[in-house]
Amino acid sequence: YEDGTFKPNTEMTRAQVLSVIARAFELTATKLAPFKDISDYNQQTQNEIAAAYEAGLVKANGGYFDPKGTITRSQLALILMRLSNNIAGEEFVATSQAPFKDILNYDKETKTAVSFLYEYGIVEGTSKDTFSPKGNITRAQFAKIIVSTMSED
Repeated sequence: YEDGTFKPNTEMTRAQVLSVIARAFELTATKLAPFKDISDYNQQTQNEIAAAYEAGLVKANGGYFDPKGTITRSQLALILMRLSNNIAGEEFVATSQAPFKDILNYDKETKTAVSFLYEYGIVEGTSKDTFSPKGNITRAQFAKIIVSTMSED
């Protein structure tokens, strides 16, 4: 922040997460994102969101992105698995499903994404058998996750 603080317990927004990922992994956009609700952001942020969209990290969602909305643990898992798939050029296939009971009712892609993070040791559960997929990501958690993600081969 401008005052030199990090504010580790502040929750990350969707725009912040995609901006950091786009910069960290040098994603670039060749066209505008299809989102109607990002025009209030500066051009660099719009380009970063567009680059993440082009890379398949987020979906069109009826033309809305909800850039100021907080990001959940399950949403971040999806973004990071899609990023890995994009970089690797192939779909991740889990060797086993993560042991979290609270992801059982989620769709296959989300369960696979959580399993991806768990299998690579990028995240742990909030307990032995829970992931807390609806929990929001803080700046401290995101910093740890992005560093872990960048250090994976």
